Amino acid sequence: MRRFLKPKPKVEKVVILPSEKPVGFIGTIKPPPKVNTVDRPIKRAKGQKVKPEELRHVRELMRRRYALDLELWELRNAGDYDYEVHTPKLEKADALLMRIQTIVFSMDHRDYFNNDSEWERFGELKKRVFQDGKRSWVKNPPWEDKEE
Repeated sequence: MRRFLKPKPKVEKVVILPSEKPVGFIGTIKPPPKVNTVDRPIKRAKGQKVKPEELRHVRELMRRRYALDLELWELRNAGDYDYEVHTPKLEKADALLMRIQTIVFSMDHRDYFNNDSEWERFGELKKRVFQDGKRSWVKNPPWEDKEE
């Protein structure tokens, strides 16, 4: 007699970022639920500071997201036949935003900065990254804003 094995359910790996509450004026910010292994922020050892190269990397990611935003906004008059061609750009823009937010969330601790002025400047960056008004292109593509 042959036994039939039940297929194992697929389990997605979910990365949980540090459970400590972020310090600052924004309050409790929840990190994005899933983080690709490439996009995982580095784990900092005790006393390790945020390097200028890391902040420059975040700045470059923000510039790439902004450039994609402008490119996608120009597609608001695209025809129905173009939607599938531009969908990867929508996904890339949303992934960039999630990556930026994940990196900023991982830097959110006073001990990671050398002095109060650096911490305050980072607080302004954090406020802007997490404030409302960022468009999720996959959920709200530009061609849905067509004027009729």
